[in-house]
Amino acid sequence: MIRTVRIRGFKRFGEVEFRLPGHVVLAGPNNTGKTTILQAIASWSLALRRWRELNDYNPREGYARAPIARQAFAAVPLRSFDLMWRDRRYGGQIEIGIRHDAGWSVTMELIADSTEQIYVRPGAEVPADRLRELDPGIVYVPPMTGLETNERLLQPAAVEQILGLGRPGEVLRNLLVTASREDSAWAALQDSIGKLFGYELLPPDASGPYIQAEYRAAGGARPLDIASAGSGFQQVLMLLAFLHARDHHEALQLVREGLPALELRDGDARPPVPDSEITGTGLQRLRWRRYEIESYLIHPDALTRFVEAEVGVEAAESHVEDMLACWRDEFPPAVVREPLGNHGYLNETKARTILLSSLLEAAGLHALPYTRYHEIAALMLPREIHPEVVEKLDAICRAFGVEP
Repeated sequence: MIRTVRIRGFKRFGEVEFRLPGHVVLAGPNNTGKTTILQAIASWSLALRRWRELNDYNPREGYARAPIARQAFAAVPLRSFDLMWRDRRYGGQIEIGIRHDAGWSVTMELIADSTEQIYVRPGAEVPADRLRELDPGIVYVPPMTGLETNERLLQPAAVEQILGLGRPGEVLRNLLVTASREDSAWAALQDSIGKLFGYELLPPDASGPYIQAEYRAAGGARPLDIASAGSGFQQVLMLLAFLHARDHHEALQLVREGLPALELRDGDARPPVPDSEITGTGLQRLRWRRYEIESYLIHPDALTRFVEAEVGVEAAESHVEDMLACWRDEFPPAVVREPLGNHGYLNETKARTILLSSLLEAAGLHALPYTRYHEIAALMLPREIHPEVVEKLDAICRAFGVEP
């Protein structure tokens, strides 16, 4: 059984070591490296198998390098090998080391050559006789099937045919191209990816022989191909691209005709669509009265508890004082007196990037990502929850035939 995995320069990892005490379940947020660890182990296994086919060792010169073409590198879907190097800085070598409870430890080196080929060889410290006897027994089952390394632009009828065969991964980039042609659909898709992952989804480029679809992490990092992302990201992107490439409810009805659906829109959504009657059938629509859902997190007591949880209760006093000073000085007196009231200011002002961010900045929580705002909601007491939130939750139940 594998006990340790050491990785240097592979995809998102600089230099890390993972210790595996026994049977392991990898759990964590999307795009934090769970799939990358498995791909590193699979790449190690593929590199070892390829080198053993060559099996060229000279006691004076060491291990010869064995070439692997990109098309034969089945461990990671790639359109070019630079996507496997950290931050796409292609050059030098990746090192992946495995220590087994049978007593052996082997490092494989993946050496940059061109975007279409790399070389592999064992580390110099690995005994040659051990390599010839080694049988690691590693099998990697990719968590997402069907995602093509290269995908051509297809006609809509061909995309529909492949979707009908249950192979959406083969046309993910085509779905992104379709969504990008409709400004509102593309903006909504980018916004969803930004909120869920903190990433910028870049417009796909279908001008060449193959579609290029990339995303960029926060901080202006180099763009990465969607094939190099974590499986959770890919699966969510697949679903959202499918929905945004066509009418949401129409797409879902391909699975089940007559499926009830509810669209809950932000208060600033354009064009404005009036609420519909909640009947439990067909497409039903509701709209928040405040600017957006984050507007309902604005309550000084809940924010105080969040700040205390972030900096520690003992250290929180000055942070909370600064935040409450911002609350009193920058918010209208009516909002300060009655944060649960119906205020035009909260209906017309963006909470996520203006109101909440100013309060958290005042508390010393600089550049807190909005993907963590749900943690504020988790700390709210019943008396701090706006009545409209309860109203909307009840409506969601009725929309799907459930008594609240």
